[in-house]
Amino acid sequence: MTRSRFAPWMRPFGEDPTPWLLEAGAPWVRLGVLRDLLDAPPDDPAVVAAREALAAHPLVTECRAALAGWPEPPLRRHDDAKHPLHRLKLLVDLGLDRDLLPDTPRLVGRILSMAGTDGQLRSVVCDPETQEPQRLAFPCDAPILLGAVLALGDPADPRAAAALEALEVRRERDGGWFCHGEWHGLETHWRQRPESCPIATLYSLWALARLPAGDPRRADRGAELLLSHFQAYDRREGRPVCYFQAGKRFRRLKFPFVWYDVLHVLDVLTRFEGLLGDRRLRAMVDAALPEAPRGGRVKAGSVFTAYKAYDFGQKREPSPTITFLLARVLRRLDA
Repeated sequence: MTRSRFAPWMRPFGEDPTPWLLEAGAPWVRLGVLRDLLDAPPDDPAVVAAREALAAHPLVTECRAALAGWPEPPLRRHDDAKHPLHRLKLLVDLGLDRDLLPDTPRLVGRILSMAGTDGQLRSVVCDPETQEPQRLAFPCDAPILLGAVLALGDPADPRAAAALEALEVRRERDGGWFCHGEWHGLETHWRQRPESCPIATLYSLWALARLPAGDPRRADRGAELLLSHFQAYDRREGRPVCYFQAGKRFRRLKFPFVWYDVLHVLDVLTRFEGLLGDRRLRAMVDAALPEAPRGGRVKAGSVFTAYKAYDFGQKREPSPTITFLLARVLRRLDA
């Protein structure tokens, strides 16, 4: 299945990238192209085959193995791409759902069982002072757990609803989220700063985007923090927000979506229909892809070495995964 005409979203690529993506891409790329770029129905034989191939792919097997001991091992760095927390998010970002993961109910149950009395979902984190493992709700972890529960579990579960309410309660007046955490050091240091945190806000919006389109709790409020942060840097007036910048490193195309960078922000914000007319999203695409790539194929601008065995884990050759993710962003903007 390919498009019969040159669609508007293809213009930045210089040509239609879908034939190459379907031929060279991993199962998550083929599934995404069929479903998100070519509008294939769920019962299309090619979609069914791509879903089956995705479920059996070694990367998915690798992630599931890493999650077998959840919630161990304790998290030491919140940007550790190899940690089970980010393996869990990766499964969702690859397009996995509860039907493709037979062990999902057990995993989701274990995540929900660690909810605190306030509803927040907790992970095992090394205390920054003592290095002892503790069950804590961190603003960089709890939204990931919530988003995974919504994507892989039952959003109607009372514990998921409580976690959603806890997320909303912690929203700041500017619409974003701040480093509220159970470890006292977060409050004593960060409360000197009045603004919300870009990464906590990005993860929280990622979680809300897992809700169905008609769910009233699914809202893009908080996106202004991320859009204005980028715009200030684009005008060369930017400054770090909670140490996060939106300059050269931010603009490098990178996957998995572990930290604060342009493709991650674009992928999350373009899931909200109310934002699709915002010119700053198109400016983000232009900043990340200033020229049409050769043959419509895009290379990764930065990589996590933990994924060097996969196309998005090296910078030498064009990456079908990176190309597809950027194409999907453009398709949403041109819908």
